[in-house]
Amino acid sequence: MSVAGQRVPSEIFKAYDIRGIVERALTPEVTQLIGQAIGSEARDRGVTAVAIGRDGRLYATGHDHTELYVLDIPKGGGALKLVATVDIPVPGQAIVFDPGDKGVMFGVDRARREVVGFRLPPLEGP
Repeated sequence: MSVAGQRVPSEIFKAYDIRGIVERALTPEVTQLIGQAIGSEARDRGVTAVAIGRDGRLYATGHDHTELYVLDIPKGGGALKLVATVDIPVPGQAIVFDPGDKGVMFGVDRARREVVGFRLPPLEGP
């Protein structure tokens, strides 16, 4: 696969994640292209906050929406696949996983000027 003249090795795309040896398959140029692709896709969909879960999925919110979109990153690139839409108690903005509990996230509620923690429902898959 080639993006902007830079070769991106297709073998780094696994079923639910991107994996490769640093400085061989995952060069600074390749990782920058991956980040740009994810950022471009997020921007085009109106996403304002993104987190990568321990399950290798992309968790994204839209600006001022109380929904979290759970997406699979497909092997070999291509379109992201929507796995679930989860109602969350905060409107979009900033999200982050709790480093001590993979099922808990935090989000910022700008109107109330507070950080809100919430537990994700069980999801199918990895």
